[in-house]
Amino acid sequence: MAVIFSALLVLALTLSGRFAYLVTVSTISRLLVFGVTCAALPKVRRTPGVPSARFVLPGGPAIPVAALTLIVWLLASSSFAATRDVALLTAFGALLYAIGRWHDRNA
Repeated sequence: MAVIFSALLVLALTLSGRFAYLVTVSTISRLLVFGVTCAALPKVRRTPGVPSARFVLPGGPAIPVAALTLIVWLLASSSFAATRDVALLTAFGALLYAIGRWHDRNA
């Protein structure tokens, strides 16, 4: 259902001529996901029981910190409307996820 809903939303935005807006919203969403990944990396690397990394970048935690700094800078330059819409769509997605989880537990 999520794939179909996303595809229909993308199709509607594309056909409405707001493709540049769709690209902006997609970029903000991807930056947020990448930021969460960068923020979690140092914690995951120090968690006991996690398999050791297959490779280690020189620079250690400086790499995720630099990436987070760049992400914050990029997000700060995005428009308020696009950022607001990403937040609303994320909240809507979280609501749908919670409803699905509730439905699975009570089924």
